[in-house]
Amino acid sequence: MSTHNCHVFGTLVYSQSISYHELQEVEQALMAQIQDVLAQYDAVHLDFWGYGDLLRLECGLEQFDPEALADCCRELAAFLPDGVSARVLGIDKNLKQVAVFGLWPGVVRQEAVDLRELLGR
Repeated sequence: MSTHNCHVFGTLVYSQSISYHELQEVEQALMAQIQDVLAQYDAVHLDFWGYGDLLRLECGLEQFDPEALADCCRELAAFLPDGVSARVLGIDKNLKQVAVFGLWPGVVRQEAVDLRELLGR
Protein backbone atom coordinates (compact mmCIF):
# COMPACT_ATOMS: atom_id res chain seq x y z
CA MET A 1 0.00 0.00 0.00
CA SER A 2 3.06 2.25 -0.02
CA THR A 3 2.13 3.72 -3.42
CA HIS A 4 -1.22 4.86 -2.05
CA ASN A 5 -0.85 8.21 -0.34
CA CYS A 6 -4.29 8.49 1.22
CA HIS A 7 -5.85 6.37 3.90
CA VAL A 8 -9.61 6.45 4.43
CA PHE A 9 -11.47 5.39 7.56
CA GLY A 10 -15.23 5.33 7.86
CA THR A 11 -17.87 4.46 10.41
CA LEU A 12 -21.52 3.93 9.55
CA VAL A 13 -23.84 4.18 12.54
CA TYR A 14 -27.25 2.51 12.61
CA SER A 15 -30.20 4.00 14.43
CA GLN A 16 -31.94 1.92 17.07
CA SER A 17 -35.05 2.18 14.90
CA ILE A 18 -33.49 -0.45 12.58
CA SER A 19 -34.33 -3.95 13.82
CA TYR A 20 -31.68 -6.66 14.03
CA HIS A 21 -33.24 -8.48 11.06
CA GLU A 22 -33.33 -5.29 8.99
CA LEU A 23 -29.79 -4.44 10.07
CA GLN A 24 -28.33 -7.50 8.39
CA GLU A 25 -30.09 -6.69 5.11
CA VAL A 26 -29.18 -3.00 5.30
CA GLU A 27 -25.54 -3.77 6.10
CA GLN A 28 -25.15 -6.23 3.22
CA ALA A 29 -26.67 -3.75 0.76
CA LEU A 30 -24.49 -0.91 2.08
CA MET A 31 -21.28 -2.92 1.81
CA ALA A 32 -22.04 -3.78 -1.84
CA GLN A 33 -22.89 -0.17 -2.69
CA ILE A 34 -19.83 1.18 -0.87
CA GLN A 35 -17.58 -1.28 -2.71
CA ASP A 36 -19.03 -0.14 -6.04
CA VAL A 37 -18.52 3.56 -5.26
CA LEU A 38 -15.00 3.16 -3.87
CA ALA A 39 -14.00 1.03 -6.87
CA GLN A 40 -14.73 4.08 -9.05
CA TYR A 41 -12.09 5.94 -7.02
CA ASP A 42 -9.59 3.07 -7.36
CA ALA A 43 -9.72 2.18 -3.67
CA VAL A 44 -7.50 -0.69 -2.57
CA HIS A 45 -7.45 -2.93 0.47
CA LEU A 46 -11.09 -2.25 1.33
CA ASP A 47 -11.97 -3.88 4.64
CA PHE A 48 -15.24 -3.90 6.58
CA TRP A 49 -15.81 -4.73 10.25
CA GLY A 50 -19.30 -5.00 11.71
CA TYR A 51 -19.81 -4.15 15.38
CA GLY A 52 -23.52 -4.52 16.12
CA ASP A 53 -24.89 -1.01 15.67
CA LEU A 54 -22.07 0.22 13.41
CA LEU A 55 -19.96 -0.77 10.44
CA ARG A 56 -16.34 0.29 10.05
CA LEU A 57 -14.44 0.51 6.80
CA GLU A 58 -10.87 1.21 5.81
CA CYS A 59 -9.17 1.54 2.42
CA GLY A 60 -6.35 3.24 0.55
CA LEU A 61 -6.48 5.71 -2.34
CA GLU A 62 -3.66 6.67 -4.63
CA GLN A 63 -3.75 10.40 -3.84
CA PHE A 64 -5.13 12.60 -1.09
CA ASP A 65 -7.66 14.80 -2.90
CA PRO A 66 -10.28 16.48 -0.70
CA GLU A 67 -12.54 17.27 -3.66
CA ALA A 68 -12.47 13.67 -4.91
CA LEU A 69 -13.20 12.50 -1.35
CA ALA A 70 -16.12 14.95 -1.18
CA ASP A 71 -17.48 13.62 -4.49
CA CYS A 72 -17.15 10.08 -3.18
CA CYS A 73 -18.95 10.99 0.05
CA ARG A 74 -21.78 12.66 -1.89
CA GLU A 75 -22.24 9.43 -3.83
CA LEU A 76 -22.25 7.43 -0.61
CA ALA A 77 -24.73 9.78 1.11
CA ALA A 78 -27.09 9.51 -1.86
CA PHE A 79 -27.93 5.89 -1.02
CA LEU A 80 -27.80 5.98 2.78
CA PRO A 81 -31.17 4.82 4.07
CA ASP A 82 -33.04 6.59 6.86
CA GLY A 83 -31.57 5.65 10.20
CA VAL A 84 -27.99 5.44 8.93
CA SER A 85 -25.33 8.14 9.26
CA ALA A 86 -21.61 8.01 8.63
CA ARG A 87 -18.31 9.67 9.44
CA VAL A 88 -15.44 9.49 6.95
CA LEU A 89 -11.86 10.58 7.49
CA GLY A 90 -9.33 10.86 4.68
CA ILE A 91 -5.73 11.44 5.67
CA ASP A 92 -2.62 12.19 3.66
CA LYS A 93 -0.07 9.52 4.62
CA ASN A 94 2.57 12.23 5.04
CA LEU A 95 0.28 13.72 7.72
CA LYS A 96 0.01 17.03 5.90
CA GLN A 97 -3.78 17.19 5.51
CA VAL A 98 -6.98 15.56 6.68
CA ALA A 99 -10.52 15.79 5.38
CA VAL A 100 -13.46 14.91 7.61
CA PHE A 101 -17.00 14.25 6.41
CA GLY A 102 -20.35 13.75 8.11
CA LEU A 103 -22.90 11.89 5.99
CA TRP A 104 -26.65 11.56 6.37
CA PRO A 105 -29.16 10.40 3.75
CA GLY A 106 -28.52 12.81 0.85
CA VAL A 107 -26.47 15.25 2.98
CA VAL A 108 -22.71 15.75 3.38
CA ARG A 109 -20.82 18.15 5.64
CA GLN A 110 -17.08 18.45 5.20
CA GLU A 111 -14.04 20.09 6.71
CA ALA A 112 -10.47 19.97 5.41
CA VAL A 113 -7.57 20.77 7.71
CA ASP A 114 -4.03 21.53 6.65
CA LEU A 115 -2.03 20.06 9.51
CA ARG A 116 1.09 21.98 8.50
CA GLU A 117 -0.73 25.26 9.14
CA LEU A 118 -2.48 24.00 12.25
CA LEU A 119 0.61 22.52 13.91
CA GLY A 120 3.39 24.44 12.21
CA ARG A 121 5.61 23.10 9.49
